[in-house]
Amino acid sequence: MEIQQVKSGETVLERETRQGGTTEESFHAIMAELTDTENVRQELQKRAEAREEARAQELRESARTTTRRLMPDGTIMVTELKGGKVQDRYRYRPELIAVADPARPPVKNPDGTDVPGTGGTKLRPYFNILSM
Repeated sequence: MEIQQVKSGETVLERETRQGGTTEESFHAIMAELTDTENVRQELQKRAEAREEARAQELRESARTTTRRLMPDGTIMVTELKGGKVQDRYRYRPELIAVADPARPPVKNPDGTDVPGTGGTKLRPYFNILSM
């Protein structure tokens, strides 16, 4: 569609008839283009896809995820993320149990038996797979 400057006092109908076409034909052409079912269907499909993408993006940004990591010292670090940004981070100290320390064996009696309570012990974390 071509935009032209109209002389003062000239109507759109006069200009169209002078150029050889009628306003009604150009109006029909414009309306046919606007109401073409295939164009309307494609436009609606594009808008639906854009709306769906916006919803998916909003869900990604509002999603809250929790990750648990086992640290070398036995603590469990819990990190909560919202939209890819850290919201909260805390650590759980594990339950510790006493185990025999192989570096400090118990003292032996002259007959070769161990003396109770003389061996070294150390604390190690006790992991329960169900508590993780």
